[in-house]
Amino acid sequence: MRLSAGRWNASRICGSCAVGAVVRAPPDGYTLLLGNTPHSFNMALFDNLRFNFIRDLVPVARLTQNIYAIVVHPAAPELIAYAKSNPGKLNNGSAGIGAPSHVLGELFKAMAGVNIVHVPYRGDPPAIADLIGGQLQDQGCHVKISWQPLYIKHISLVL
Repeated sequence: MRLSAGRWNASRICGSCAVGAVVRAPPDGYTLLLGNTPHSFNMALFDNLRFNFIRDLVPVARLTQNIYAIVVHPAAPELIAYAKSNPGKLNNGSAGIGAPSHVLGELFKAMAGVNIVHVPYRGDPPAIADLIGGQLQDQGCHVKISWQPLYIKHISLVL
């Protein structure tokens, strides 16, 4: 038997297009989805999905565990106190609308009781570049990304 392997990168709507394609594929065991964090909260964020992540897919194995954190520019003032006294004047970057960093930022704002402006990017690298450059004051991101040697001297962990 000869099997072929393919890769389809459908990143629109935080990967929901790819999930939909896997759900519509024949249930023959030849189509697998390497799911990630956004898939777990897309059902809560988007009401127009054509699938139910829990009902339509069967987990096979857990391959990774993701850890997210809020990071700030080292020169930024104490984040929560400053945000409370200056509502709407700080910018929070994310890897895009509905991305884990966006959800983390919204959770942080709700828990801290602050008004920080969400600025969506097309991935973590450009957001971190703007964080280092001072255009953003904080960003929720994957710890693995935020602690790469290139960035570590330019940002500080908050949460």
